[in-house]
Amino acid sequence: MSKTDSIELWKSRIQSSKLSGLKVNDWCEQNSISRDSYYYWYHKLKDIKEEQGDVFAEVMFEPAPIIQVEKDAKPEILITWKDFSISITDQHAIPMVAELLCRLEKQC
Repeated sequence: MSKTDSIELWKSRIQSSKLSGLKVNDWCEQNSISRDSYYYWYHKLKDIKEEQGDVFAEVMFEPAPIIQVEKDAKPEILITWKDFSISITDQHAIPMVAELLCRLEKQC
């Protein structure tokens, strides 16, 4: 396995561990991975990320078209990422979604 393949494999494993909600020891046991290997790669990937530094990309915004909205229409926020979408129609759910996005950003 190449170094790049190993890095991608461990990125995927660590992401899976975080998303599982399990403690690292429990996740490692369920996946037959030693705790030492997990933390070795966890720190190695963290160091690689720090070496790469921040990456900036120019983002161009296009003005959104004006859409006629019916008088009784409910507001909707649609968040789409890859093949996953979240539609929010309840304005009281917005703080919860904002928190979810913050947590996802930290995980990704």
